[in-house]
Order: sequence, then C-alpha cells, then structure tokens
Amino acid sequence: MDNKDIEEYPSDEVLEQIEAMPCDDFHKFMEFVHSHWRFAEWGWKCEGDIYYVSTGGWSGNESLLGAMSENFMFWSLYWQEARRGGHYVFSSLAYPAEKSLPERSEVKHKDLEDDGDKKTQE
Repeated sequence: MDNKDIEEYPSDEVLEQIEAMPCDDFHKFMEFVHSHWRFAEWGWKCEGDIYYVSTGGWSGNESLLGAMSENFMFWSLYWQEARRGGHYVFSSLAYPAEKSLPERSEVKHKDLEDDGDKKTQE
C-alpha cells in the first residue's frame, strides 16, 4: 500500500462524522460521502434523488457504507436496496419511480377470488 492509498482511505474522524451527521439534507450528506468515495467514476451514480453506489470491493468504501448504516436516521429514511457484490441504492423518495407500488385499485387478490369462485361452484 503506498501513501496515496493511505491518504484516500477514510479516516476514523470521517467515519465518525458520517455516523453522527444530521441527514435532513440528503444531497449534502451524499456529497460528503462522495467526496471520500474511491472509484466514484465507476461506482457512484446520481439520477435526481436516487443514488446508485457500488463499493468496487474496496474496504475503504465498505467502511463508508458501514458508517452510513450506523447513522440510524439516514439508513432508516434513505436506504432502499442492497444487492450482493456491494451494490446499494439510496433515495430521498419514499418509493423510487422504478420501484413504485401499484395503486390500491390495481391490486387484485386473484388467488382469493379464485378460491371463492371454486367454493361457489362446488
């Protein structure tokens, strides 16, 4: 590990700051984390209010995500998804557009309706 790697690894102070940082300004919080993210050109993408981040397997990025998860309010409000391989999605939207829930009227209980039909037919 050369000096450049050591300088780019997030310090304990940075990790502690992320753990305790107020998260009422979602984008400001994410900008701070981004400023310490290594391989951001590959593993960091922002589309409006949705952030797609990948650790790239680098332990420094995994430490940053660990600190983010220790910030209870941030993680409770903004974490949307984690996938195998160190891929995460964060959003300030309750349900990002591509994951929006169907309207209540669109939800059908087909299995229940089918069971009811079978019982009435017997």
